[in-house]
Amino acid sequence: MANNELRGARKMKSTIFCVISILILSGFSVLGMGDAGEKQESLRVSFSEPTLVENDGFVEIHTDGATTQLSEPNRPVLPIYVKTYQIPFRSTDIQVTCTPTDFNTVFLTQEVIPARVVPLSMLSEQTPYVKDPAVYGSAEFYPSSWYSFDLGAGHNENNSR
Repeated sequence: MANNELRGARKMKSTIFCVISILILSGFSVLGMGDAGEKQESLRVSFSEPTLVENDGFVEIHTDGATTQLSEPNRPVLPIYVKTYQIPFRSTDIQVTCTPTDFNTVFLTQEVIPARVVPLSMLSEQTPYVKDPAVYGSAEFYPSSWYSFDLGAGHNENNSR
């Protein structure tokens, strides 16, 4: 019975990471609006077929179209797309939507490599990987949402509001 439960847990983990791959291969349409619809901007983001690289018993996922990686401590490292919009100071009614389209699935035989949390001065080949059980031991999707966004106010790189 224990072996069947272990196989079931492994299959579930593989399924979770297959779904993560869907996120990576999806196309996204992003729409941002401000000031009661005065300005409307849309963006379409597409990712290429992922390249899977084995590393220390895990798999690393690389894809064209990603601008950086989601790299939360002890959680799977995933390619993501980040876009910054500058909107006028005191804008109101800001809405952001993201619509994933064109799904594809890639089946993984290994878990996605977790992000290490170690000072660079102590990072070595012997530094063990630590997996967050809330993610690697769960049947829930990771990340739990297709997108996230932050709103902030301040000065840009030109020191303008």
